[in-house]
Amino acid sequence: MKDTYKLILGIDPGKGGGLAVYNEKENETKAIKFMDDLCELSAVVGSIIHGFKTDEIYVIVEHVHSFPTDSRPSAFSFGRNLGQWEGIISSYELEKDTVAPKTWQNHYDVPIIKNKYERKRWLKDIAQTMFPDMRVTLNICDALLIANYTKEMQYYKKNERIKNGKSHTNGK
Repeated sequence: MKDTYKLILGIDPGKGGGLAVYNEKENETKAIKFMDDLCELSAVVGSIIHGFKTDEIYVIVEHVHSFPTDSRPSAFSFGRNLGQWEGIISSYELEKDTVAPKTWQNHYDVPIIKNKYERKRWLKDIAQTMFPDMRVTLNICDALLIANYTKEMQYYKKNERIKNGKSHTNGK
């Protein structure tokens, strides 16, 4: 990851997930839930990234996988959603990184909550506190927190380099 990006796309690739976008130029964050219509979803992503160079955009996707306890149809659907996001991302020639749920959730001091619904409510409450002017839903809360985590980490890394006497311009 370079020092800073002008546009950060945080993606929760689950069927009940979403996309959050942090736009540094306008210092604003927006989010949408996953759409079943891939053409519409792709068009929305295209309109979001329009006007930005690919090296100004950072895409971070939650690293997801199925569990042995998932049913076959559920696991297949989960993989399909991730593949759809990957297709849209690659169609715009964007590179992506992934972040483990545990990594970004630890950033917000989320306790270990086994019940998925209770955990999602906890995450939604955190996101609503961070984005009080936005109507945060269970669909977009993870994506918002992933995008915000990425934004905070890139500025943390930049400030650490400056504090240690290293800058992006001198190649260190």
